Amino acid sequence: MNTSRLFIAVALPDSIIHEVEELASKSKAGLPFQKWTHPTDYHITLKFLGDTGDDQIPAIKEEVESAISEIASPFTLAIDELGTFGKPASPSILWLGVAGQLPELNRLQASIDEATAKVGFSLEERAYNPHITIARRYQGKSAWNADDLKPLYTTWKSNLELNWQVSDIVLYRSHPKERPMYEPILRWQL
Repeated sequence: MNTSRLFIAVALPDSIIHEVEELASKSKAGLPFQKWTHPTDYHITLKFLGDTGDDQIPAIKEEVESAISEIASPFTLAIDELGTFGKPASPSILWLGVAGQLPELNRLQASIDEATAKVGFSLEERAYNPHITIARRYQGKSAWNADDLKPLYTTWKSNLELNWQVSDIVLYRSHPKERPMYEPILRWQL
């Protein structure tokens, strides 16, 4: 049986991808992270499925379709803040936060989590923390200083309208040794 590493996510529109890519390219020199996310790989994860048999995809498709049929309509999200995950002195992830209609996003994530549980995936135990990963593995010679992000983000955000309408979600397949790394294989409309 063939398996793939899968996840379900909100894809970003081209206009937001372009702005995030611009921020990342301006940030690389001053923020020494080992690996920067390929622009077409920017997303907001709703549910990580992990290694999944290809024979499970039809059931996932059906349950997710059923779950999102209860989501009334598209909703608006926006980019909001820069932050990190991991050790304060050496973070593992540099991310962009998400704002906007978060109750709708949280409801969508919970619905997807419950839908995939019906086909054998574990319910998420951690609190949902929506974000867009833009870089991984801090490689600086000195300890990470979170204050370096504030002026960069303030200047960047003051010149942009960084909101968009979420109208669909995507099932992605991961190809860990490739760039871009994520391949969309299914799309659901809200």
